[in-house]
Amino acid sequence: MKIACCIFSYNITKGMKSIGPIGTLKKNNNSNTLINQQIIYLREIFKNIDFYIISGFGNDKLAKDLPDKKYIHLLLNNEYETKNYGYALKILIKRLENEINKYDGVFFLDSNVIIRTLQQKSIKKSWIIIKKKTTQKSKIDYLGANFNKNTYLDYLFYNIGNSIWCKSFYLTHKDMVTLINNQNFHDNMFIFEILNQMIENHNIQIHPHNLKSKNDCVEISGLKDKNKIK
Repeated sequence: MKIACCIFSYNITKGMKSIGPIGTLKKNNNSNTLINQQIIYLREIFKNIDFYIISGFGNDKLAKDLPDKKYIHLLLNNEYETKNYGYALKILIKRLENEINKYDGVFFLDSNVIIRTLQQKSIKKSWIIIKKKTTQKSKIDYLGANFNKNTYLDYLFYNIGNSIWCKSFYLTHKDMVTLINNQNFHDNMFIFEILNQMIENHNIQIHPHNLKSKNDCVEISGLKDKNKIK
């Protein structure tokens, strides 16, 4: 089993413009950068994994901090100031369309999220990391998402705050091929819009992956959260 991981790291994080990409943030001078922590944890989780990092703002600084490894590939988004996830996704697809058969699937991650643990993950189905809201009478409510009988995603909503609901997800090889063959999304579409379009137009099934602990998944919003970087 081998998977690819796409880390979206091209945009300017609020309050970080004078410092650099959030992926270069450290807890202190002796700690790893955020992006290197992401790589370390995901290699522990998935073992056999290649990284495709979509950079843009502060590309040179980010590249300098990345280890020179054959499993790390840096892809540049020169139009990060005017184009959103849709364009960044097209950059990844262009790179992977002739290599996708090497992978069982692709894991997507925003540059400010550290995934430390994935419990009961599956490589044979697509899933999204989601926060559980309440559990009452065997009914599960999720923040920012509707699920069909709690088995797969019906609809993903727009950003509802700081909840990690659309910042990390996995698409199987089959669903990635569907995405590659149906690039009918524009440059400024958000990920939630693209996933909803795939669900509506191509009937792909995306299951919830519940966070078991607040330490499983950590979101770094900027300098104020640097202590969360171990």
